[in-house]
Amino acid sequence: MAAESKVEIQDELNGIKHLCSIIHAVCVAQPLEKLWFQEDFLDLNVIPSGDLEKLQQCIQGLSSEGLLKLHKKDGITCWRVVTRENAAKYRNLSAEEAMIYSHIDSSGKDGIWARTLRLRSNLHEAVCKTCLKSLENKRLIKQFKNPKQPRSKFYISTSLQHSDKESGTTLKTEDGEWDEVFIDHLHLWIRDYVHRNCWYEVTPEQDKLSSEETPSKEDAEAARAEALRHPSKITWLPLPPGYKEYPTIPEITKALHDSKVFNVEVPETDVFHLLELLTWDQLIEKAPNMDGRGYKTLGPVYTVGMDDPESTVAQSPCTRCPVFDFCDDSGPVNAKTCPYFKDWLGN
Repeated sequence: MAAESKVEIQDELNGIKHLCSIIHAVCVAQPLEKLWFQEDFLDLNVIPSGDLEKLQQCIQGLSSEGLLKLHKKDGITCWRVVTRENAAKYRNLSAEEAMIYSHIDSSGKDGIWARTLRLRSNLHEAVCKTCLKSLENKRLIKQFKNPKQPRSKFYISTSLQHSDKESGTTLKTEDGEWDEVFIDHLHLWIRDYVHRNCWYEVTPEQDKLSSEETPSKEDAEAARAEALRHPSKITWLPLPPGYKEYPTIPEITKALHDSKVFNVEVPETDVFHLLELLTWDQLIEKAPNMDGRGYKTLGPVYTVGMDDPESTVAQSPCTRCPVFDFCDDSGPVNAKTCPYFKDWLGN
């Protein structure tokens, strides 16, 4: 009899696990922001005969695995479903980090104020700051700016983009003025990144110092002076016509974030505005053959000459040619038959 009882209990547990899997699979297919009430679970028609006791066991089982998070709305208990991927993130967190991350994750697209976090978690300010720093390093949360409270820190899960009602721009100072220095640095970084992904560098063979011996100070200075006197020895060539892997806004945004050059995460909306400004200034353009999604520089970004509007490099017709991508020795447009190139050489 004892053996039969154990078998029955095991069968019941397996049945509960099976019900948990079905409930989670159905719920996770819905928007993750949705709050699930008891009636919503019953409406799924997964629980046999609407058995409330089995439903409670399923909810407890899913909650213990971190696949359901408890909430309250208008004083009524409800739950928010969690993906298995997000649930796994909690397993490597300390108790304090898990508590902080839970509050941030529960805030959804609205995000949460750092002070509110401290009050809800009831943790010491130093402990709270340590947890937030650790969660940022683990790429689980990120900061964003709230234009209504520009001097306050707000946090949101990295998998979410904060809602429009809380959205601001990283391009302005706390006083609401355009941060020109920050914008200039972003312009330089973005232009350089786009350039490096649409041109490639070719360095011809040159007389160099032997790598087998340590050069003297005089030889090293002479080599450096020679390189500065002849910057044209480094040639930038465009990628072939029809190339379709020019950087896009999401790729530029991700690269900017991964570079860790700036301590503020710049959203895609700000990257888009910066690209539009660079396009307006005729420093970059939307790449052909990519339906306007990719970007490329109009000409090579030289360290000498290109930034000087009076230089011969900047005045070259190639740097502003609208059909530059089709210019090829065997193509319909080439340097040999280009009238603009001949006129420029003649002048």
